[in-house]
Amino acid sequence: SSGINAEWPLRPGNIVTQCLNQFGSKVFPIKPLIQKDLLKPVLEHKDGKVRDEAKALVTEMYRWIGDMLPKLLTTLELKDVMLKELEEEWSKTEKGIPERYTRTEQKKMEEMEEMEEEEGGGDEAGGDTPKEVEEVEDLDPYDLADPVDILKKLNKDVPDFHAKLVDKSWKIRKEALDALLPLAENTIKIEPSHDFGSVVTPLAKIIAKDTNIVVCQLAAKCLAGIAKGLRKKYRLRLCVDTTA
Repeated sequence: SSGINAEWPLRPGNIVTQCLNQFGSKVFPIKPLIQKDLLKPVLEHKDGKVRDEAKALVTEMYRWIGDMLPKLLTTLELKDVMLKELEEEWSKTEKGIPERYTRTEQKKMEEMEEMEEEEGGGDEAGGDTPKEVEEVEDLDPYDLADPVDILKKLNKDVPDFHAKLVDKSWKIRKEALDALLPLAENTIKIEPSHDFGSVVTPLAKIIAKDTNIVVCQLAAKCLAGIAKGLRKKYRLRLCVDTTA
């Protein structure tokens, strides 16, 4: 990635785009390319040619992983203008299909064709066009995303978050939940290094006890988002005393 970032004016981005176009995301992984210190500088580069090549690369990525790409790009914190330009390019694309195959893939395809011929599963229509082989993997955005420390962001944006979350006023509690919700719902992979008990415990108590339906709904959404972002690392090891 350092070569692409530091030496991008030498146009290696075009080579990367061509490799992805020819071989697909199964052979040429996309995850190493989706890095803030790699893509953001070139997408916002002062040289228009560099920006165009960077957009071409991101557009090629979209051909292979589709709608999960916009979610992954949220971590780059791109400008709205750039996101709009990318969306316009994405609307013109078609799903990616490899144009070339590695020797290993070619061998597998030949073996599959031989098996079909032995089983009598040839082309009944008698056409000369070979069967199109789907090589695009079903990728999980979670596997491609880098973990994000949402609690660090939350404490920076709302230093008194924990106090607000247990405030007597439902409006103050709602204000705290409104700050947490976008972080919980829009973060694909949450950094699990923190103890989420300080957040999860009051959320669970709100769901169990709070008399304000709006606050309860927000708390439930926040809790669901945290669970989704942590996945297997999420463990609700709580005993909520609803009478406390």
